[in-house]
Amino acid sequence: MKILNREVSSSFVYNQRGFNQHFLDWRGGNPVIIMLHPKRSNSHHWDHLIYNLKNKNRIIAPDLRGHGLSDYPDKGYSVPDLSKDTIALIDQLGVDDFFVVGCATGGNLAIWLAAMCPGKVRGIAVIDPGLSVPKDIAEEVKRQTIEEHNFRSFEEAKSSMHFQELWSDEVKEHYAKYSFKQRRDGRWEWLYAAKPAREISDSLEK
Repeated sequence: MKILNREVSSSFVYNQRGFNQHFLDWRGGNPVIIMLHPKRSNSHHWDHLIYNLKNKNRIIAPDLRGHGLSDYPDKGYSVPDLSKDTIALIDQLGVDDFFVVGCATGGNLAIWLAAMCPGKVRGIAVIDPGLSVPKDIAEEVKRQTIEEHNFRSFEEAKSSMHFQELWSDEVKEHYAKYSFKQRRDGRWEWLYAAKPAREISDSLEK
């Protein structure tokens, strides 16, 4: 499979913590780079960034539980739980040491991984981890997960994407393609579980 003309495989593994986990795997050499997306996003969050990288490292970008094409279990959405999921996936893939890049909630996971697995994590890059998000912004994000989660049409869903006024039409179309799914009733919804997304937000406040 090619995403933006770079070879990548889309795979599933049964995570030993009890759910089927999807991940994208860009071929390359060591050391491996693990890319962790924000909540309310998925592994395709990184497509354009990876396409523009000069290095040829192997890159693994998982869909966290409750996101993308991974299973949506009823529980397990604290930062420590999501981090343990990531460790289990990395171990199952036979990766012994790695760099971690995380954005927003993924940045919080990267910090946790570095603290708990110093012998495996070579280094981290943290993008906008939101360690001190104002309460009004945090509450607005929680509201969006419920009130702006499903839509009458794909065009309406696409128009809900945040920050899209900064994007080209090509970028909008690319991320809309991987951000929504159509339900049996014909409506469209984000590719993440709404209630678990709120639980992740709550865990970050503790």
